[in-house]
Amino acid sequence: MLRLLCGEDTFSLREALDHLRESLDADGSLPDNTLRLDGREVAPAELESHCRVLPFFGQRRMVIVSGLLGRFERESAAVEPWVFLRELGTGLPDSVVVVLVEGALRASNPLLRTLEGVVVVQRFDPISQRHEQEAWVRARAERLGLEMEAAATRRLLDVVERPDLWRLQSELEKLASYAPDRAVTAADVDLLVAGESEPHIADLVHAVAQGDRRRALAQADAVLRAGQPLQLIIGWLAGEYRRLLLAGQLAREGVPAPQAAARIGVRSEAAARALMARAQRVPPERAERALELVLEADGSVKRGERDEETALALLVARLAGAARR
Repeated sequence: MLRLLCGEDTFSLREALDHLRESLDADGSLPDNTLRLDGREVAPAELESHCRVLPFFGQRRMVIVSGLLGRFERESAAVEPWVFLRELGTGLPDSVVVVLVEGALRASNPLLRTLEGVVVVQRFDPISQRHEQEAWVRARAERLGLEMEAAATRRLLDVVERPDLWRLQSELEKLASYAPDRAVTAADVDLLVAGESEPHIADLVHAVAQGDRRRALAQADAVLRAGQPLQLIIGWLAGEYRRLLLAGQLAREGVPAPQAAARIGVRSEAAARALMARAQRVPPERAERALELVLEADGSVKRGERDEETALALLVARLAGAARR
């Protein structure tokens, strides 16, 4: 199978690639049978040899090549050495999937024209119409279990220009953490998204959850300097891990979303499902250890063993580091 994912919308492209990988990984062996190649540098013979290798102790093998067709956008490279790709498009066994990943391509791209008819193409163009952008935000919010007032959706799109889907997703995740039990308002967007100069604890919690140690440390310093009391920060972090532990337990017990929402204390079934899905990606022992670290940091300050700044910096560094594993 030969596939081409191309376009300027890198967020949707990356999601499509991740979805393809998940759909093909029936036996869990695909990560060990995946090869990534830089198409800007790879030689034709090297690429062909890699594409003809069969899976090793697995059902599928994937070869991901980034930037190959882009070479033909910028230079008058010869197509002939790459004609084998057309043959692969019709001759590859079902167990081998070759994915070409590109940015925007001209219709006149020589290699693209050579592969017409044998490559499955998915294009990802930017969402340009306002009503499409609003629909995208509503759909992503629903997947996160986040309820947003219409004015909040419009305000978010006003603040995040272009729009940048990567940033929109990040901001929605932050809003979901900030308001798990009520609808997000335009004022919430102004507080958490619009005013980049005014740090908020939700930014810190989100950075920790993403495993972004550098940003988490910066946010920890910023919220303390902004006058946020340590006890409030500790409460936010402890609440986050307590919700994850409870959501994970309910998911393992098979508790339906309506009952889970009431027990977790979130507003909707969608919010409960989103939190339970997220909790299943965090081993319970990791969440338990994270909660222990939060309580230890709180105790170290109360006992006078550490000052607030040192205790919080050490805590978020440990939490963010653990989230990356």
